[in-house]
Amino acid sequence: MKHLPLREAALSWLEHAAHLPTAFHGLTDEALTELPEWEALEEAVSTAAPRNEHPDLYVRVNGDRIPNYRILLGE
Repeated sequence: MKHLPLREAALSWLEHAAHLPTAFHGLTDEALTELPEWEALEEAVSTAAPRNEHPDLYVRVNGDRIPNYRILLGE
């Protein structure tokens, strides 16, 4: 997956998220983060908002600090 600037990564992810089913239980946080474009968005967030400068945007999962999708989706 290529590295994209934050705005471009977010717009690409949103474009693909728009095609998810909105029926009962179809649109969930997990479904949104399973899109292939989410990885590019995480990379863009990590580049634009490094962990040491914005620790509130990250969560520890299996020993790694990754962007907290609940906070990102909430924003």
